Amino acid sequence: MKQSNKDVQKNEDIQKACDYLDVHFKDSISVKNLATRFNLSPFHFSRLFKKEVGSSPHQYLVNRRLLEAKQLLANTNMTVETVAMECGFSSTSHFIRAFKGAMDITPKQFRKMPF
Repeated sequence: MKQSNKDVQKNEDIQKACDYLDVHFKDSISVKNLATRFNLSPFHFSRLFKKEVGSSPHQYLVNRRLLEAKQLLANTNMTVETVAMECGFSSTSHFIRAFKGAMDITPKQFRKMPF
């Protein structure tokens, strides 16, 4: 089945949204603001994003922040608090909960792992 120009534009918008999140993951980003950047309603943007990417915009952002956090924990001596702030988490406790939820270990335990 051939994609319409409208479908191609939607795919490009979602790719641009992912690119934007990959660059600006440290910033405070809301789905509403992200949807506005692409002239879509927050509901439609979220639905389209999940369909194309497989996760919600919020979960994509959290996963991107956690990816950066793992790199910093493995390759720097930054404190857990500093890593949390550098990766865009609103608080250290939010970072630790998100990290443990995704990895089943705390950031401190992750740092002690041999690489």
